[in-house]
Amino acid sequence: MDSSSFELIANIVGQSYRSRSENAMKTREKEINVLLRHRKLPDHGWDDALIELFLHNLSMMDCNNFQRAFGVGEREGRCYSGIVRRRNFGLPDAMFIVLNTPNLHFSLCHGIGRSGAITSLQPKATGSSLINRLTNSLALHAIQLSGVKDCKSCFVIPCATGMAMMLCLLHFRKKRPNAQTVIWSRIDQKTCIKCILAAGDC
Repeated sequence: MDSSSFELIANIVGQSYRSRSENAMKTREKEINVLLRHRKLPDHGWDDALIELFLHNLSMMDCNNFQRAFGVGEREGRCYSGIVRRRNFGLPDAMFIVLNTPNLHFSLCHGIGRSGAITSLQPKATGSSLINRLTNSLALHAIQLSGVKDCKSCFVIPCATGMAMMLCLLHFRKKRPNAQTVIWSRIDQKTCIKCILAAGDC
């Protein structure tokens, strides 16, 4: 709501109530602006209400949530099934898990990336693209806070165990291109063997 909305509210509940509620909203807006400006983890964690407010606002920026307007292109995000719609989609899943809000629904069904480039902006999903960029920035800040000061960039993607291990092995192979052996302390599932074989074939 903008200032004109609060002027209308004052006509209903009075000026004193209007001022109190407007100040409360401005406080939350200020926290959001600080996040957008600095793109770093906040000094104090957000409460659930602020998280939901922010994510709902972002979801309204995706074209599948526009009112009285929708496209029919092959990249349009659409959810017919209510069961599917109640799930979270694409990269935001990772962010929701970190925020401990896995059961919320924000109609973010576009995902991220464009034309095979996972870090590219999705032109029809401004909100999802913004979540993507912010998630990467917050993850980078967390890495730097953990002591890895030289880390300059990162990006977050959904990644299962085998894929994560294969990516690590591919990195090690670049560091030691002549290495022929992987020493694994414990193999108790097929994923371990599969990621070693996949890294060797790439």
